[in-house]
Amino acid sequence: MCGIVGVFSEGPPVERRRLRKALHSMQKRGPDDQGEWWSEDGRIGIGHRRLAITRPLSGNQPVVSEHCTVTVNGEFYGLDAEFDARSDSWALPTLYRRYGLSGALDRLRGEFALLLYDHLQKKLFIVRDRFGIKPLFWARRGPEWWFASKPSALWSAGISAGWCESSFLQAAHTQYPAPGRSMFQGIRTVRPGHFLTLSEGLTETRYWQAPRTTEPVSSETFLNQLRGCVHARVRKGAPSAVLLSGGVDSAAVSALASETNQDIRAYTVDFPHQGSFSEGPKAALQAEHCGLSHRIIPLTGDEILRDLAEAVGQSEGLCVNGHLVAKMKLAEAVAQDGRQVLLTGEGADELLFGYRHFSRYFGEVADPLADPAGLGILTTTTREELPQSYPAFFHSKLALGRRICELLGLQHIPSPAFQKLIDSNESADPLDSARQAWLDTALSSYILEVLGDGTEMSHSLEGRPPFLDHTLWELAIRPSSTDKGLLRDALRGGVVDEILASTKHPFMAAPLGDDLIARLRHEVLEQRHPFLDRDSALHVLARVQTLEKHERLEWEPAMIWVLSSFYLQRIFGEFSS
Repeated sequence: MCGIVGVFSEGPPVERRRLRKALHSMQKRGPDDQGEWWSEDGRIGIGHRRLAITRPLSGNQPVVSEHCTVTVNGEFYGLDAEFDARSDSWALPTLYRRYGLSGALDRLRGEFALLLYDHLQKKLFIVRDRFGIKPLFWARRGPEWWFASKPSALWSAGISAGWCESSFLQAAHTQYPAPGRSMFQGIRTVRPGHFLTLSEGLTETRYWQAPRTTEPVSSETFLNQLRGCVHARVRKGAPSAVLLSGGVDSAAVSALASETNQDIRAYTVDFPHQGSFSEGPKAALQAEHCGLSHRIIPLTGDEILRDLAEAVGQSEGLCVNGHLVAKMKLAEAVAQDGRQVLLTGEGADELLFGYRHFSRYFGEVADPLADPAGLGILTTTTREELPQSYPAFFHSKLALGRRICELLGLQHIPSPAFQKLIDSNESADPLDSARQAWLDTALSSYILEVLGDGTEMSHSLEGRPPFLDHTLWELAIRPSSTDKGLLRDALRGGVVDEILASTKHPFMAAPLGDDLIARLRHEVLEQRHPFLDRDSALHVLARVQTLEKHERLEWEPAMIWVLSSFYLQRIFGEFSS
């Protein structure tokens, strides 16, 4: 995991200090080294901040060859032995020379974002991995095109800091900005599975899309492929960590990682005495079963509210639950123990359709009150009359949007971006279409970008999610239900019965209650917000305090979203000239 930045000027040479300021702003992404390369005319610059996970003496970047200059954020797995001499990033120039960009990308397995400048063709390629595990943002400033791992790096380079009004309003209605957009003025994202080509203008090319599901696979086939994905991501000869909740996804990763006999420690964030939100006891059983050392990080509601502003600032994104703080505190604990690699369970619910909002495609009826975790985010008690073509999760997102808009004092009008997203989906299969819409929004822009990379890199930690290995997805698994029976069957014996028998429980922090309302009321009274009507917000907060328990619980995500928007806009002033 590293930080990368690049600039391509169609006009005069670029001031090099601006690229260096962008690099300096990403010290946490790469505390071990900094490098840069410039074209002879000073119009193209590429920079890199390095987190030295492997080969500390031979992995400096950018990588410069006769044909191209490359900088990479991330990790490649399964490369041929000929590329093993220095670091995985050094394989890219050779692959590019042999196969071209598309051919090289077909041969890359892992999580990555990269910049590649072709010296002969005078082209800059900007690439993001298949799922968007590693972030990559871009913006234009006059004749200059800028690219970086974080929005704040672009602001440091001179891009104006502030909200993008259309994206803010889109997210206020649906939680997420439109695919390819960010919450910030003039800043866009490279879409997962896409690359941009910059020469005479900018073009976008899709190089990978999740394959259509076709048929069930055997538990043996699935286990063998998943085992290879996990083992490839365990750091050999050095300590690694695994995120271990009380769910089957992370338990599966921990069980398979323990097979490598490497130095691995499990980490669990626990919310003690909070009913189903407290997963520490089940996680402890799994860690003992696998023979892993285990560290539990207890977290209270007071601590979540205390550290929420910092977590929002580090991740540079809006959140809907205290799990953002939980992920940041977990990253802090892993870093304190001197570990740089964290294996996580992200992607299992997308691969195997484990979320409750997929239930309708399997003829199941999900009770939104069966589990309070995810209420107001993944499930809702509100009835939304939507076309059948809309993915099921849009119901809960529109219900969340209604509450956010009510707090802000905005009229809630469903965004045409939803329909555009549906129309752009190539799959006629409702299940595949629903999953692709989720991948394009929730997974890439929130689960991976904010909760994943945003919190992990706050403590210079490289997150590795084995379930998001594209070779696993190309099994084209078609499950028969949302209970992830294939995973449970495959891991029987490796995962304790208490977890195998449990139902899906998303990683969510416990409710914050009256303290959250009081904190948001304070911000509403003390800080100006360009999209919020103060009287409307105060009126809604007073009404929420009178609601029944489950109704208040469903309001919490909207309140946290608005509260985090106050915290996020505070950092804009740090970059004003």
